[in-house]
This record gives sequence, structure tokens and C-alpha cells, in this order.
Amino acid sequence: MLGYTTYRKLGTKHNGHWKIIDGIIDYDAESEAKGEKNLMSEKGYKDFTLMVDWLI
Repeated sequence: MLGYTTYRKLGTKHNGHWKIIDGIIDYDAESEAKGEKNLMSEKGYKDFTLMVDWLI
């Protein structure tokens, strides 16, 4: 996933838990790493529109 990294570990690998499937960012929630596992862009943005479709 070029252009993205895990939170607090800029430049480290996400070990395959974050994936893009059919154009959708997916997280399998199976990482055993301690601490934050959030995904963030390596590039900063000032103005953007965020659209979220959340299913629980």
C-alpha cells in the first residue's frame, strides 16, 4: 500500500494486516503488535472530503 503507513511508525510495514480489496481499504484486526494500529497517509492534506461507509 504505497503512500500509507501505520500510526506512530512512519515508514514501517503493516505486515499485511492492512490491504486494498476491490478498491476498499481493509484491516483484518489480527495484528498482534502492541499500541496503535491505525493507518495514515504519508502525505499531509489541508482540505479534503472524507466519505465513510461503516458496517458493524
